[in-house]
Amino acid sequence: IWTDGSSPKFLVFDPNGHELSPLLTPLPESTPVTADELSAWRDGRRDMMMNYDPVWWQKFGRVVEDYRESLHPHPVVSGLSYTAGGHVLVAGPGSADDARIHYWLLHESGELMIDANLPVRRLRLTEHFAMGLLSDEEGATVVYVVRHAGDEQKALAQLAEQ
Repeated sequence: IWTDGSSPKFLVFDPNGHELSPLLTPLPESTPVTADELSAWRDGRRDMMMNYDPVWWQKFGRVVEDYRESLHPHPVVSGLSYTAGGHVLVAGPGSADDARIHYWLLHESGELMIDANLPVRRLRLTEHFAMGLLSDEEGATVVYVVRHAGDEQKALAQLAEQ
């Protein structure tokens, strides 16, 4: 399965690389980057590099000031994994402002089984465990492992309640 991260339509290939029918999902369409977001991005890059290496910024980095539109829309997908139950787990991109990540569990047909906002990054579902990364109250990354009874949909619902 392949996606460019901005389309709810996933491309599917067999093990020999031949393209099969696409997987049509109910994921949202990507949204364009606004002028305000691009301006904030430019300001952030300038401030970061002026603090780190002002000579480099003056010589090379100022090209960022010329960016007036984004080359790509906001991504919808940041990760895909195939679960032990034969489903597709899709991770949204997350943000610096929100510790929670949007996940969608899809049937192999593309039908939505459950969607959930979870405080876990890099979530993976095995036959009996849900595993991912969390940040504790001090900002340290910890591995999060929860045993589940084999029902991936129920496991995600339980994680969302925490």
